[in-house]
Amino acid sequence: MIMVAVKGMKWRVTPERTAHQKFRQATRKAYFRWQNMMRRCYDQKHPKFGLYGARGISVCDEWHDFYAYYRDVGDAPEGLSFDRVNNQGDYTPDNWRWATPKEQIANRRAYRPRRKKLPGGTTL
Repeated sequence: MIMVAVKGMKWRVTPERTAHQKFRQATRKAYFRWQNMMRRCYDQKHPKFGLYGARGISVCDEWHDFYAYYRDVGDAPEGLSFDRVNNQGDYTPDNWRWATPKEQIANRRAYRPRRKKLPGGTTL
């Protein structure tokens, strides 16, 4: 139990309040994750829009509501982050998982380096 003194009065924080604060903190992280997902797919000014929304990746209609998203996804387990199973697919309840950084690195698009054109028409 935590005791807090305010203007000569003692206030105690009940375990229920502490649990509620922990829930709010976890929900805040989930909300930021949801908000960034939505912005990557729909906000043309977002720096990563070209990698998501411009490629046609969208969020299912159900997940446009944060509470529906949170009901399906919940809080991130320690050391894991949100990942799409098929990274060419949309954000849907059937196309996500909690993944380690190693799993996320293995689940990304193939990288094709751009060829640089040199003066005279040759390429590297």
